Amino acid sequence: MYEEQLAIERRRARFNADVAQTVRVIAERYRASGAVLTGDVARAILDEAFADVGLASRWPDDAIAALASSIDIPSGAAPLAQGGPSQSSPLLQSIFTVFASPVHADA
Repeated sequence: MYEEQLAIERRRARFNADVAQTVRVIAERYRASGAVLTGDVARAILDEAFADVGLASRWPDDAIAALASSIDIPSGAAPLAQGGPSQSSPLLQSIFTVFASPVHADA
């Protein structure tokens, strides 16, 4: 039983890491294009990540859908401020981290 639970936890950790990496890559692209982090931009980043063909090929649709439905983001074009209680999702936190980083111009 313990080994089975450990396997489930490891699979969940791999899933979360895979989704987080996909979200980071997409957020970096938005940030590099000069986007301002708003609720609408954060939702667009997450929607694009959850629709990613690579994720869909590696993970069950119901796992992706469950994660997508668990994240509450305020909509709108107002800049999104970090720290609200509805913004405790690790994926949303990774988007904040990307947008807080300076954009480096290619040399």
